Amino acid sequence: MKINAENERMKRKYFEYCLKAHGYSEKTISQIERTLNQWDEFNKNVSYKEFSGQAAMDFKHMLQEAVDKDKLRPNTVKVRLKYLQKFFHWLRLHPGYKSKIKPLVIDILTPTRKLNIQENNYFDKPYPTLQQVQNICNSIDINTIIDERNRVIFATLLLTGMRLGALSTFSLGCFDLENLIFDQDPRKKVKTKNGKRIVASAIRFDEKMAEYIINWYQKLLGMGYGINDPFIPGVEANRLDGLCFSKSIKLNKNFIKTGRFREIIKEYYLKHGYLDFTPHSLRHAHIALAMKYAKTAEDIKAISENIGHANIDTTLKCYAHLTQSQIKSTISKLNLDLKKL
Repeated sequence: MKINAENERMKRKYFEYCLKAHGYSEKTISQIERTLNQWDEFNKNVSYKEFSGQAAMDFKHMLQEAVDKDKLRPNTVKVRLKYLQKFFHWLRLHPGYKSKIKPLVIDILTPTRKLNIQENNYFDKPYPTLQQVQNICNSIDINTIIDERNRVIFATLLLTGMRLGALSTFSLGCFDLENLIFDQDPRKKVKTKNGKRIVASAIRFDEKMAEYIINWYQKLLGMGYGINDPFIPGVEANRLDGLCFSKSIKLNKNFIKTGRFREIIKEYYLKHGYLDFTPHSLRHAHIALAMKYAKTAEDIKAISENIGHANIDTTLKCYAHLTQSQIKSTISKLNLDLKKL
C-alpha cells in the first residue's frame, strides 16, 4: 500500500505538538501513533483532507465488531476514538484542512451508548482477598534475602495500593518509617501516573505485613543502603565460569525493572493457583479492602486521594465496584436476614 507523504508529515507534526504542548509520555504518543496507523490502513491511506462521515462510521463499526467478538476491550476502543477526535480537531487548525473537515463529522467518532454499557460490563475484574495475599506471604519460606524481598513486595502493594511503576522506582529516602508513609515524589525519580506526587499512608489491614515492611526498611539501612537506593532492589548477577548465570541470593543497589516485578508476582499467583489475578489486581484489592471499612463520605474521599485519584468517581466506578460473587454473597446474606424477620 502506497504511503501518503502528506499524512505522514502531519502525523509527525502532531506527535511533536503532543509532546511539547501537552507533555505526553512516549508511551501515550506510541498509542496515538498506533491508532492513526490503524485509521490509515483501514482507509487505504486516503488523504486526511478527504475525511468523511461515512469513513468515520465504517471505522467505528469495525471497532464495534471487534468488541462484539471479544477481540478488543470497550475501553481500548473508546481511547482510540478519543485519540482520533483530538487529532482531527487539531488538523482543522491548519490551512487546507478547516474547510475540508467539519466538526459535526468528527463527532461521529464519539463512542456509542452501547460501547459505554459494554465497558461497564468489564468492571468485574477479579482481585485477591486479604486472606489470599496472607496465604502467599505466609507460604514464602525465608531462606534468602530474595525471599524476604518478595514477601515485602506483596505486603507493600496490598497495604498501599501503589502502582508497580512507582514501587519499582521508589527509594528509601521517600519512606517515612514512623508514620508508614510512602511519598511517591516524581522529583525524586519516582515514576507515577502523569507525574503526580502521591503521598500514600499504608493502611494496616494486617499487622504482620506492616512489620515486614518496617523490618525490611531497617534491614536495608543496616546493610549500608542509603536514601537514594531502591526500596525494592534488584538481584546481583551470579556468573559461573564466565559463561552462564545461576540463581543469585544477593541483592544489588539497582532499581528493579517493572517487567521483573510482574514476573515475580505472577510466579507466586501461579504457585497458589490464582490464575485470574494480574499484578495490578493488588491495587484493586487494596481499594476494595479500604472501602469496606469506609463509613463516611470523608473516609471515601481520603481513600481516593491516598491512592492518587484526582476524581473520586474513578475510585467508585473503576475500583470500588462489587464483583458478581460479592453481589451474590451480599444478596444471599440479605435473604437470610429477611428470613429471620
